[in-house]
Amino acid sequence: MKGNEALRVAEGEGDRLDRELKRLPDRCAPASLIPRVLAAIRERERLPWYRRPFTGWPGPMRLVVLAGLVGLLGVATWALVEVVWGWNWGERFPEWAGCATVVRAVWSAADSLAGALVVVVRQAGGWVLGASLLLAGTMYLSCVGLGTAAFRLATAVNGRWDHEKHA
Repeated sequence: MKGNEALRVAEGEGDRLDRELKRLPDRCAPASLIPRVLAAIRERERLPWYRRPFTGWPGPMRLVVLAGLVGLLGVATWALVEVVWGWNWGERFPEWAGCATVVRAVWSAADSLAGALVVVVRQAGGWVLGASLLLAGTMYLSCVGLGTAAFRLATAVNGRWDHEKHA
């Protein structure tokens, strides 16, 4: 059977299946469903504000957190610019001058490693970069898969995954 013939047969079966399913009576929800849903809603409402999703936090607290994060990002950016471009950070904060030296050394080492990586890729060709990205992607997906399996194993009840508990 060729691909087009199989598709025509599948379409015909789909129509027949659709008719049969429409003939079936509607299923009723179990009587315990509504009380369980309402109990879950009440349980979520009883959580303290800091245990709820960020969008459910009180408005002023969200503003405080966002302002703090923006401030932290600003300080980190300012410090990085000061260290990388060698502005007189040590003169402004002499007690932190040693930290600036360490950050400069790390930055210089990272810059040297990046330069060496560029030379290796240019010499070996693009296949090295492609193979490296493929390996990194495979490793990432392996970690995600193993993490998911470990989580399900750790939270299993009597050897079975409880869909209602982890929905």
